[in-house]
Amino acid sequence: PVHRSIVVVDVVSFTRPDRDNVDQLAIRDALYRTLRDAFEDSGIPWRQTVREDRGDCVLIFVSAEVSKVLLLGKLPARLGELLERGNAQRAPRQRFRLRVAVHAGEVHHDAHGYAGYDVNLAFRLVDAQPLREAMTGSSAAVGLIVSEGVHDGVLRHGYGGLDAAAFPRVR
Repeated sequence: PVHRSIVVVDVVSFTRPDRDNVDQLAIRDALYRTLRDAFEDSGIPWRQTVREDRGDCVLIFVSAEVSKVLLLGKLPARLGELLERGNAQRAPRQRFRLRVAVHAGEVHHDAHGYAGYDVNLAFRLVDAQPLREAMTGSSAAVGLIVSEGVHDGVLRHGYGGLDAAAFPRVR
């Protein structure tokens, strides 16, 4: 296994009944352009990430050498800005919001892709009920959840001006 930062990005309500295949393909295209631009603008070279497409979701691995401060501060903020700007220009059915999970851990690669406990945990985080509920009760373009390890190792120390109080603890 190799240690990596793990980012999972999931489109909120991708399969809404009013969206057809054309809408979903437009969203996927906008998602990847938005992710690329947000990573680049945040100081994380997109070409240096490893990505695995999951339909309405993207699994992204970032080298452990890239500061998680960028993943927790600059990236979500820039992602939100780009989403809001893009959504203002999109047809209503092609507007979208994102749930984002950030974790770090050991990643295995085999002939079929990427796997391991830490990959599974990142997916459980992005699908966590508290994050889903927070997004339901908000109009925010991006909802961010971090693992306990990322919280305790990075966020709670306030590196880069990060505010741990902005991240209520959930189970």
